[in-house]
Amino acid sequence: EDLFMHAKDSLFETLNNRIEGDVLNSELSRSLYSSGASLYRIKPRAIVQPRSTNDLVATVRFAREHKIPITARGGGTSRTGNELGAGIVIDFSKYLNRVVDLSAGERWVRVQPGIVLAELNRYLKPYDLYFPIDPSTKDAATLGGMIANNSSGAHAPVYGTTGDHIAELEVVLAD
Repeated sequence: EDLFMHAKDSLFETLNNRIEGDVLNSELSRSLYSSGASLYRIKPRAIVQPRSTNDLVATVRFAREHKIPITARGGGTSRTGNELGAGIVIDFSKYLNRVVDLSAGERWVRVQPGIVLAELNRYLKPYDLYFPIDPSTKDAATLGGMIANNSSGAHAPVYGTTGDHIAELEVVLAD
């Protein structure tokens, strides 16, 4: 088992040398990321906290090269375990969590996937704007996770779901 652990560590050391963000694969980190708001437990092989789009692209390429599945994670608030995976968990909430651009006049905002809904709405409040989707986990749910789940909330009959408020997405695919 020690030989396997060493091989796994060196594999992720390669990834760590390719990105500016963090690569976590200690037993503690893997245990912490093995759960979320659901009852499920799946321990990942590693966690990546990308600092940039370049980090994300490098991580996806690395995962493809080594045939390791990836799972995107934001606030870890999914009740159905969507934030869990046995491969590489990509945590957007640590670094990719900001407003990138705002046009208050045109009523749109460009954000990174790790921004928490409550933080976004605090940012938008001085402009008399808000993102109207209101899941019960709004104090921890990230926009990336809300997009992935097409989140709604108690006011969905009036405001619809997250997808109804998305004009454009920039995504990184395995190819």
